[in-house]
Order: sequence, then C-alpha cells, then structure tokens
Amino acid sequence: MLIKQQPSDFYVKEITNLKFEKKGKFSVFLLKKTNIPTPETVKVIARLLKKNQKDIGYAGNKDKVAVTEQYISIKNCRTSELKERNFTVERVGYMDQPISLGDSKGNYFEIVIVDLNKNEIKNFESNIENKVIKIKNYFGEQRFSKNNAEVGKLIVNKNFKKASELLKQDRQSGEKIKEYLKSHKNDYVGALMLLPRRVLLIYVHAYQSLMWNDMAEKTNNKKTIPLIGFATKVTDEIGSILKKEKIVTKDFIFKQIPFLTQEGDERDLFIELKDLKILESLKSEISNSYESLIRKKDKDKIKISFSLPKGSYATIVVKELFSK
Repeated sequence: MLIKQQPSDFYVKEITNLKFEKKGKFSVFLLKKTNIPTPETVKVIARLLKKNQKDIGYAGNKDKVAVTEQYISIKNCRTSELKERNFTVERVGYMDQPISLGDSKGNYFEIVIVDLNKNEIKNFESNIENKVIKIKNYFGEQRFSKNNAEVGKLIVNKNFKKASELLKQDRQSGEKIKEYLKSHKNDYVGALMLLPRRVLLIYVHAYQSLMWNDMAEKTNNKKTIPLIGFATKVTDEIGSILKKEKIVTKDFIFKQIPFLTQEGDERDLFIELKDLKILESLKSEISNSYESLIRKKDKDKIKISFSLPKGSYATIVVKELFSK
C-alpha cells in the first residue's frame, strides 16, 4: 500500500462554519495550493504583497504533497487574486476578525491508494460495507516533521540555547536565527521570538502530541486522553509519562515567552468514519512517476473519500483501514 506518490493523489478541502461578509477589516481568500506546505505559502504571499506574516491568518496547516484548499485572511488587503506556479488565492469575502487556529471544523479528503492487489481491495470493500469504523486518533507524522517534538521538548525544558542551536539547521528560519545571535549573543529567547507565534506553538504542540501518542498506544478503554499542560490532573498514567520525560506539568508555563503557555486539553481517543466512500477502483498505470514503486502489472489502485474532524490525520486513517 502506498499513498502520496504524487500531489494529485491526495486532495484536502477545509470544512468551515465561518461566515464571510461583503466588507470588513480582513479580506478572506480561498487558497488553492499544490506540493507546498501552508507556512511556506504564507511566507511567499506576505513577500509578494509586502505584508507581515502576522497579518495573514489561517486555521491550520495543510499537507505539502497534496492538492489542498483552505481559507486565509489578510489584514487591509486590496488584492482580489494572486496566481503563482504552485498556488492561487482568490478573494471570497471579508471578516472583522482574522482567521485563526481552531476556526476549521474539519477536512474533506479524496485519496488514491496504489500498489494494492485484488484481494486487498476486495477485503477493504467488504470491511467497510454498511459499517461505522472506529480508528484510534493518533497524531500523524506531519505533526512531528523532522525534529518538531525534539525542539518542543527543549523549549518546555527551558533549554532555549539548545533549541536555537537546533533551529539554526532549519532551512526556513536558520539564517535569521544565526544573524540575530551574531549581534545579540546569548539572547536565545529573542532568537526564538523571531519566529512567528504559530511556528513556535507548533513545536510545543508537537511535544504534547508525542506524549499523547505514547499514552494512546497503551489504552483502548478511554473516551479521551489529556494533551498535557500546566492544569492537567496528574493521575498514575500521567505521572508515569511525566517521569519518563523528566518534566512536571508546571513546565508548560513560560514566563519568558508567555503565549507558549499551555493549560492542557483533552483529545478523543477514537474517531468514527461514517461517510467513507469508494470513488474509483482502477488498474494502476505504469508511468515514469510510479515506475520505481509499482513494477507488477497486476497491482491495482483505489480512490476513497471521507471527512475528519479538525486535528485528525488522514494518513493514520488510511494506514489503519488497509491494515485490517
């Protein structure tokens, strides 16, 4: 089983309840992008429009290797549309407040799974017929990237120096941090705060997510599992993970960078798929893009669709569906 072999195999459309008006302080655009992550797209848009990245709001990151649609808001923007090689933005209305993290209701997916045989597809079709499927709500690999959780743990441990040193290797922000530390020696908090608030939060959230996945692997009989923060009640289970990580809940209070402070939350242990559909079941075509991955002529592919609540990962769902 293989997914994301090319961007068109993975389509994501944001689901939102936001209401757009005919006027307002913030212009709202539909962002359509291909094979580029959301933060990098926002960075390019800000540069083209000569705006600060902080003036551009969005509800969540969408996959890089994918064709995606999501809404963004831009403060005091007169542009009606913008077209680049791998993305377009088209104004759809206005709002008085910016779009922010959490404004998304969920996402609709259309995904092509390749390198399957006829029995695998037949078993999948019989397993999903007229059934409500429950899947463990793990955070996917997109949440962690190369070292997001590692940077997050360093920040939680208040080891801002080592976090800055690690981020120097980052293609997007490394040079900015290096230049800052040349003239602001040992100001590691200042170096980190050069990054957009949303980016710094990603690191802390990734570390919380890593601990959540760890706890989720060990239980099947709970409705929710905590995303650990300073207000999380310390049970035996929570105490065990804190001991393993050598932290305490109050470590999620950040006096040096207050907006990073995390109270904690609860995340559903399972999600239910009720609208899973098979869109197509086709013979895989041997093409240059697939040649090194699909060599057997009897391999098939299938295209499915489903919706997920915000914060849930389609890659986790697909892997679970085809492991049954």
